[in-house]
Amino acid sequence: MSITFYPDYEYKMVKRPCTYCKVCDAETNEDPYCTGYREDPDCPTINMANGNAYAIMELLGCNLDYSGHVKVEDLPRIQRAIIKARNVASVRTGATAEPYESGGPGTGQCRVVYCGRDDYYVSRRLSEFQELVEHCQEKGCGFYWC
Repeated sequence: MSITFYPDYEYKMVKRPCTYCKVCDAETNEDPYCTGYREDPDCPTINMANGNAYAIMELLGCNLDYSGHVKVEDLPRIQRAIIKARNVASVRTGATAEPYESGGPGTGQCRVVYCGRDDYYVSRRLSEFQELVEHCQEKGCGFYWC
């Protein structure tokens, strides 16, 4: 399972012609569901495994749930949390996790390998969140996850 973070829906869509119909050109009605809007390829999105997403969300002070929303007025608080976490190693330590392996042949259990979350991973994901927050501030919108 994974969690994906997006800017508010209407801000991740852009008006641009379809590649498979002419509705966008208002000449024919080949696709009755075409609105002329497509997902913006430059819109930042972040996808993470649930455990990784929860660790980063906890650093940012977000509500730990499988879905949620951060309003535009809360973006400065999120940005401060990102800056603090990116610049203070002890804050990031809470989001890291050691790798482990359990089970396997001869144990009667299936083998489980967890690769962990190192400081580089946490820092890289915080940089991606910084980009998402800056995009949202530029567009005047919040972001959601599901």
